Amino acid sequence: MKKTTYERNLLIITVICEVLAYGLALVTRYYILNPLYTNPERQYAFYKIFVFYVVLLRVVLFYYYMRNEEREPVWKQGTVDLVATAIRQHGLLLILLTLFIYFINWSSRVSRTVMGCLVIYGIILDVVSRKLYAKYYLSHHSASESKQKILLIAEEKEAQRLKHRLETYGYINERKDVKNDCEVILTVPVSDIGNINKDIISGTDLIYISSTADHLSGEEENRILDSFRIPVCRELDYNQRSLSANMIVEAGKSAAVFESRLTRKCPVLGVNFTTAGKEEAVQYIIDHVKELKGKYICFSNVHTTVTAYDDSKYKDVLNQAVFVMPDGKPIAKEILRNGYWEAERVAGPDFMDEMFRVSSEAGIRHYFYGSTEKTIAKLKENLEKNYPGIQIAGMVSPPFRALTKEEDEEAVNAINQSGADLVWIGLGAPKQENWMYEHKDRINGLMLGVGAGFDFHAGTIKRAPVLIQKIGLEWLYRLLQNPKRLFKRYFVTNTRFIWLNTILRK
Repeated sequence: MKKTTYERNLLIITVICEVLAYGLALVTRYYILNPLYTNPERQYAFYKIFVFYVVLLRVVLFYYYMRNEEREPVWKQGTVDLVATAIRQHGLLLILLTLFIYFINWSSRVSRTVMGCLVIYGIILDVVSRKLYAKYYLSHHSASESKQKILLIAEEKEAQRLKHRLETYGYINERKDVKNDCEVILTVPVSDIGNINKDIISGTDLIYISSTADHLSGEEENRILDSFRIPVCRELDYNQRSLSANMIVEAGKSAAVFESRLTRKCPVLGVNFTTAGKEEAVQYIIDHVKELKGKYICFSNVHTTVTAYDDSKYKDVLNQAVFVMPDGKPIAKEILRNGYWEAERVAGPDFMDEMFRVSSEAGIRHYFYGSTEKTIAKLKENLEKNYPGIQIAGMVSPPFRALTKEEDEEAVNAINQSGADLVWIGLGAPKQENWMYEHKDRINGLMLGVGAGFDFHAGTIKRAPVLIQKIGLEWLYRLLQNPKRLFKRYFVTNTRFIWLNTILRK
């Protein structure tokens, strides 16, 4: 389905639902609940006018979220995502309507019950209608109508990552158009490229070649690929980040090229964030864990990003990381605003969960350095319970003071002797980032600074429910848990983050 058709259909559904919600709100106030009020007056003439303002604001919000927030079609969204989107949109609608009626002095004419019911009914109808639309779409559109069929040429260890990447995010062609309705119908090992024939590729729209198969540039391989007369897409390797899509196309080797999100960086207040999601980053780490030894990964939130803006040395520490993941909704939105359509928040605890789930089969060994003895003990218990087969190489709670040179050397030796592949650092920001920078190339493993991730997985700090996270109010949930420590971070630092980005955009 074309994007314009999809937007048009969804807009029609949205407007109908908003009008229905408005009507139900009036019925609830002036028929069902009217006997409970001392003022039973019904202002029909006013509400006939007010509905146009409600629908107008709802349409404005619809287009804003379609352009900036809602990147996946409804049939790819789960129920929690649909509910979160509906709550965000109708919450903002309530705020805008309230400001509007107070600005034009209509506050005495609008019933608070009508406003409340409008939001509640709007959320319910929005979610139900989108679920029904998704069901209708899936029942009336076959895979052949909506997906581009891809033949994947890749080594076995890369095939799963690339299949997930293509079917979830698609690829980018030479015109920089995003193609995200893809289906990998066949995977061929690199060694079998000579066995590919026209019968095998029948019905294929694109041949996608992994970066690990970059040696397929000989005369014979090119002759085989050219004979198929199908566009060939070559993935850029991590070390080819300086190459542009146009350079590849002009070289005559490919009709299209995909640039991995891992190679793409987006600066926010001077910090270079990766645009990759957690699944892609996790799979990359598993595939390249040996090459990443001695390096580190950071998870930067609004607080640490603003700190880096003020402290050039700390900013350099972050930017020398292999990846800086956007651990905050405002940062992900800023990356999205800069044109990276696939940007998403990657919180440290979520990244840990994904890594713990898939790393045991790859034989990845984990080491945990940080937090308190109590948290470490609880963390070990929960990890062994929740992630059967996880390989824990060691767990240490260092003293809450600067270590002597001898103590530091002892800690480094203990980590290296454990044979750990991943070293999780939970010292809190900015201490943990500085620690990883100072120990770069001294630790025989990839370091990951996850801060409070230890506490979340240990259960000593409760994580906000998934719906709260999706709405973007996890900061409020954490603030209520520890207002003294987090008040300045969330109200002062976050306000400054918004202000700085507003100024820099101008």
